[in-house]
Amino acid sequence: PLRLLALENYERLQAMEQHGKPLKVSMVTGEERRLVPGATHVASTVEMLDTQTPVDVAVIDEIQMLADRDRGAAWTAAVCGAPARIVYLVGAPEARRAIEVLAARLECELEVHILKRKGPLTMETNAVRKLSGLRRGDAVICFSRREVLMWRDMVTEMGLSVATVYGNLSPEVRRAQAQRFREGTADVVVGTDALAMGLNMPIARVVMTTTVKYNGYEEEEIPAALARQIAGRAGRFGVHEEGLVAGYDNETHN
Repeated sequence: PLRLLALENYERLQAMEQHGKPLKVSMVTGEERRLVPGATHVASTVEMLDTQTPVDVAVIDEIQMLADRDRGAAWTAAVCGAPARIVYLVGAPEARRAIEVLAARLECELEVHILKRKGPLTMETNAVRKLSGLRRGDAVICFSRREVLMWRDMVTEMGLSVATVYGNLSPEVRRAQAQRFREGTADVVVGTDALAMGLNMPIARVVMTTTVKYNGYEEEEIPAALARQIAGRAGRFGVHEEGLVAGYDNETHN
């Protein structure tokens, strides 16, 4: 998911100008390097952070991943090792306590800014229950590639066009799939929680097919913070008046 986020920020920075000229931007992820001579900005995944080149500002997104069992160490290393005068830590409020403790240990000055969501996020009254209940602008969330492909086929058979987004796709394919949904050539996007990590799409409603995910050891109920982060992708401000969230079946909805 973070490769997608790095790619999106890389493309957004490329579209910007400084002193009337396009920004020179590099991108570094575990699977792709686009190094531009004289680049003033770089978008990278957290594990690929360059700790040697001093910069004015570092922005570390999805900071709540600090607490992740498998990848949290990379966020901690980034907070401690970012060679910047100012470091912005951006993410869910669940991360606040861990950041405060870390800042105290590092003897760093810390400012906390709480931002409010601009558009309301509303739970649908009832579960979707039927494939015919899916509609254009929906994001259908699964937690494995196999499930994504199964739901893609089922939704396609219903007559809706589908874009798919999950972690194992190549960057080019992921980019093309996300673009299809953004441009409206795909009615529905079916994806994993890769969609929750910063991918900005005009999603009207998030439909969860399950709340159970394999964590690398066992199947478990997803944490509330992740459920909120996924749900929060619904209702892009400026595109929709509100975001809607629903479970596909009654149990998931409840």
